[in-house]
Amino acid sequence: MAKAAAKKAQAAKTATAQVYRPLLLGINAIYLLLVLGLNNRGENGASLLPYGFWGCMGMISTWSVQVYAYMGILEQSQNVKQKKGEISGGVYLDYLGLTVLVQFLSVFHTTKWFWLLLLVPIYALYTLYTSLYGNGGKSSAKIQQTPQEHEDPNDAMQQDRRQKRAERRKQKAGMK
Repeated sequence: MAKAAAKKAQAAKTATAQVYRPLLLGINAIYLLLVLGLNNRGENGASLLPYGFWGCMGMISTWSVQVYAYMGILEQSQNVKQKKGEISGGVYLDYLGLTVLVQFLSVFHTTKWFWLLLLVPIYALYTLYTSLYGNGGKSSAKIQQTPQEHEDPNDAMQQDRRQKRAERRKQKAGMK
């Protein structure tokens, strides 16, 4: 049974890769063509470093976030059970959208759009903080250890049913 689940997970990962890999390659091919085509530098034609050092660092950062998002989407498609027709990806899909937005705004407007990529580590730090201290200063481990202050009435009914069921089983076991 474990092998069947592993096969399903691997099939989901492969199917997701078949969708996102050509999409990413196409987007980045168009991006590179735009960068080289729209940024002519004098008589030498298109430059391989159209934005200078910091622009190239922005391009590398964008591609790094894209790889991280792609790997996250693949991992999530493998580990999270999806309904038919549902898009896998979660926050990684948001990261991917952010990188595509940054790429094309940096080509058509200004390279200062690369600064928008700082949202990725800021969001990562925010989620780390909320997972540790986001519950009113209490860690999630402490919340799980504290008993509930008020009892659920359904819980008392279920406990009563379990007790009666256990008594019936004892009576049947004593009859045999």
